[in-house]
Amino acid sequence: KTTFGDKYEVKWEDNSDKIGVFISSSSASSSTNVSASLKRGEDGKAYFEARVSEYSADDKLYAYYPYAENAGKDASKVTLKIPYIQTQTAPDKFNGSNNPMVAVPIELPAPGSPADGTVIIPEQLKFRHIGAVLEFDITGVPSDETLKSVQFVSSYGTPAGDMTYNIANISESGDMSEPTLTAGNSGITVTLSSADPATDATVYMTLLQGTYTGEFII
Repeated sequence: KTTFGDKYEVKWEDNSDKIGVFISSSSASSSTNVSASLKRGEDGKAYFEARVSEYSADDKLYAYYPYAENAGKDASKVTLKIPYIQTQTAPDKFNGSNNPMVAVPIELPAPGSPADGTVIIPEQLKFRHIGAVLEFDITGVPSDETLKSVQFVSSYGTPAGDMTYNIANISESGDMSEPTLTAGNSGITVTLSSADPATDATVYMTLLQGTYTGEFII
């Protein structure tokens, strides 16, 4: 997942990041919205591990981030959220879980017959961000005051809420179907959990991609 700060990088967080996995297979009806936890190999590289039911060669694997129990049970679509209340633990630390992602579907290899039941999928998942990220560089905060939040109130457009995506239509080139908005909110607030005074701060806000008018409140 993309993180922001002194530099832009892709970084998965140990012991916290999880993705959701679906397998489109007539023989794997129970493999819908399975939680896959982040693990690291001896080389430090990250991979995700999940337990699924039987599958066959050429079955499709779909994935999304971050995992949510209420994302749905249909292997072709998933409901994700851009929250209207977002948190930031420090004045310059982006919270990547506010920016959901969907992966390009991949075909699974033949299961084989491993002794311990473990199958390693060699192909990497390629994720696409759903949200757009605004970066606010705020300066001139008095030294005796604390920057608490940045809020956007939209007078046109719905920048946050629950969206259902057809995850079977995510392409290698980045094409994605338009989401179906199932529950929307016209305002987004980013709160800083740190109580330390900040004379300068960078605040990040994730919105559903689109065109909006409205006002910002700092």
